[in-house]
Amino acid sequence: MNLLGALSLRTDKANYRVGEVPTYILEGGQPGAALAWSSQLNGNSTGEYQAQYGQYLDDSGAISLVAGGPWQSSNRGYWKKEVLAILPDGSVEVARVNFSVSDTGAPVAPPAVVAPGTPASETGIDSLISGNYTIPGIGEIPKIAVLGGAGLLLFFLTNKK
Repeated sequence: MNLLGALSLRTDKANYRVGEVPTYILEGGQPGAALAWSSQLNGNSTGEYQAQYGQYLDDSGAISLVAGGPWQSSNRGYWKKEVLAILPDGSVEVARVNFSVSDTGAPVAPPAVVAPGTPASETGIDSLISGNYTIPGIGEIPKIAVLGGAGLLLFFLTNKK
């Protein structure tokens, strides 16, 4: 459990212009936690999923990172970035931020939200482990974290001595 407060993620700007470089600011985490990043552009995964780059929260549970180089024309759109802070005990804290990239620095609208009950287009194992579960009162939790926790609970419940 984090006694410092909730992990938060923000960027130095809400709307970037092509050519600008983003700064990501994390605060309120547990010192020494390893970081793993995921991102979506216009509602689609960019291929960055829980990627680790050897980054850790500092002694105050924070870090400021200038990352990724200048935004390119191909980066235009609405972004969602998620970071997992992996604690020494194996638990995780999650923080998210949304921002946009455009030629003018003007805000970009998020992609349309699919109505509840609409059939998912994903099939197979990817739909089971990719994306997030939305838990009322808590927010979005990565599916892989929920499934991992359920697996650990099942393991401990079935291996009593």
